[in-house]
Amino acid sequence: MVRTGNTALRAAMLLMLAGAAMPAAAADKAAGWHNWADRGERIVAAIGAVNPAQLGSACDGVTGTVVSQGFQFPYWGQQLIGVCHVYRSLFSHLKDNSTTRSAKKSECKELKQIGGHLAKATDIAEEPRALFIAQQLVVHIDAMREVYCS
Repeated sequence: MVRTGNTALRAAMLLMLAGAAMPAAAADKAAGWHNWADRGERIVAAIGAVNPAQLGSACDGVTGTVVSQGFQFPYWGQQLIGVCHVYRSLFSHLKDNSTTRSAKKSECKELKQIGGHLAKATDIAEEPRALFIAQQLVVHIDAMREVYCS
C-alpha cells in the first residue's frame, strides 16, 4: 500500500511539474516569435530601402534570435539567417559592381531556395506578424531575382 501511495504521489508531482513547465515553454515561444517578428520587420525595411548599413544593423544577432529562443523555429522561420547572408552579399556586390558569374549564380540559387522555404510560412498563433513578414520577404526575394538573376 505504501508503495502505491508513493507511486501516486510521484505521478501527481510529475504532472504538477509538467504543468508548471508548460506555461514557461509557451512564454518562451511567444517571446521568441515576438523577437523574430521584430527582427524580421527591421530586415524587411532595410531590404526595401536598399540600405546596406541598415541591413547590417538589422541582421546583427539574427542567428541568436533564431537559434537561442528555447524552442525550434519551423524551417521557414530559420530562413532569416539565409536572408541576411544573401542580401549582405548582394548589397556588397551591387555597391562595388564586383560580382563574378559564379557568385551571381550561387546567390540566385540561394535566393530561390530561401524564397521557396519562406513561401511555406504558416500562421503563427503566438505572433500574427510572422506570416506577413515572411510573405513580404518572399516579395522582396522575387523582385530581386527578377532584376538581378534575369
